[in-house]
Amino acid sequence: VIGILSATSAQALEVSIWVSNGWGSGWSLKIAGDRTAELTEASTERQGSKRFELSRKALLEVRAVLEREDFFSLPAQLGFFPPDAPHAEIEVRDGSRKHKVTLGLMPQDLAVIWKTDPSTNGRGYRICEALRLAFPGVKAQPCPGVPSGAEQ
Repeated sequence: VIGILSATSAQALEVSIWVSNGWGSGWSLKIAGDRTAELTEASTERQGSKRFELSRKALLEVRAVLEREDFFSLPAQLGFFPPDAPHAEIEVRDGSRKHKVTLGLMPQDLAVIWKTDPSTNGRGYRICEALRLAFPGVKAQPCPGVPSGAEQ
């Protein structure tokens, strides 16, 4: 699938993700259609923004995750949303398609199977973590409810 995507179609992809711990700290990543990206972190340990350009390969990998997990078919909300709890928002624009998914805390019964669970919940949390882990050196907090130290 990746091999048939042209560089032009990959450049049209725009992704925005924001993850909050519910207490004012978190991180966001914005990827523009021209492959420029900005990572912003706000926590007691790190604050600030970093701008960089994604390689074509990295952008194609992001696109592949979104397609494999069928991002555009996910419901607008996944998980549960207690007051002041961690949450994440993922918004993707791909040509004329635009979709936003808000992730609350991961359901407890999903915590041990989220990496392989075929449900909409499993797919949504895998996308969130794949975006977080796609950038080496980024030490951002995991997506809501994902166990610390989890790797795809």
